[in-house]
Amino acid sequence: MRRNRWPLILYTVFALVLWTALLGASASGMTGHSVFFFDYANGTGFHTGFTVDASGNIWGLSAFGGAYGYGNVFQLTRSTGGQLTENVLYSFTGGNDGGTPIDDDGPLIDSAGNLYGTTNGGGTYNGGTVFKLTHSSSGWEENVLWNFTCGNDGCGPEASLVSDSAGILYGTTSAGGPGGIGYGTVFELSPDGSGNWKETSLHIFSGAGDGAGPLSSLILDRSGNLYGATSAGGYYTIPQGCDFAGFFGCGVIFKLTRGVAGEWEEQVLYAFQDGNDGAFPNGKLVFDAAGNIYGVSEFAGVLSCNFIGCGTVFRLAPPTSSGGQWNLSTLHAFTGGSDGANPLRGG
Repeated sequence: MRRNRWPLILYTVFALVLWTALLGASASGMTGHSVFFFDYANGTGFHTGFTVDASGNIWGLSAFGGAYGYGNVFQLTRSTGGQLTENVLYSFTGGNDGGTPIDDDGPLIDSAGNLYGTTNGGGTYNGGTVFKLTHSSSGWEENVLWNFTCGNDGCGPEASLVSDSAGILYGTTSAGGPGGIGYGTVFELSPDGSGNWKETSLHIFSGAGDGAGPLSSLILDRSGNLYGATSAGGYYTIPQGCDFAGFFGCGVIFKLTRGVAGEWEEQVLYAFQDGNDGAFPNGKLVFDAAGNIYGVSEFAGVLSCNFIGCGTVFRLAPPTSSGGQWNLSTLHAFTGGSDGANPLRGG
């Protein structure tokens, strides 16, 4: 389910607003303030989260702007006086190197300091890419690890990558499947030892009960199982408001488990119903120590809000016995007032 939700906005200045806690301030003094301003030349059109390293440096991607208009990868470093300075690591051309990165949770950084991410467009087949940025004495060099064909491998990734302890990358695409028209995939990229990477589609969404259009990054549990959300699909009895652009259903939370023969099996943990539970989950999920899953939905909740609902914060609790069901609790339903409305993406 590929959606072009961010038109190119020329000559617009964006301010990056971060919590002081993100920059290392104490939680007791949390206030928001502008720390760096972007213009079209150094990147704009943010649809992503940010990655903060142990030194307090901020790494991110912009969807547009940069040297060629197709976005860039940047680093913000903080001086002793607290000022932030931007270093553009790479500007996408929109060609074979990719273009328009809209990773939801920022770039992935490995132990060697290499950066990994996806682009929503560009590449050999114009279906997006998975890329790696490596630092050397001459600067940062981009290497495209995979070009999406918009076939069974997927098309138009919109989510950040995650990695397991073996260095295998996992991600989602928002579209792609058999015949080039589909509902997205979950994929794996693994190095083959000779410098090449192998792509494997772990699950191809059908747009029915299994979900459609994943827009957020995956999470891994300690056993190597994958969890994620789809922004549509999953609910057979179509309630008003969940027939979105031909994608039926309000979205699901799913789990992928590897079988003994190496195959992956999907289990739908919860299908949203466009009520108090919410609809269209598209933010990153997080675990707590007890194995509960937390996330946000963009719509539903208080249905009188904006006529479609202002979204929710939810908790999905694991079964209390073997074979039981996961149970969803709505922790907060946004009202569209001072509490906000329609939470959307980001890390």
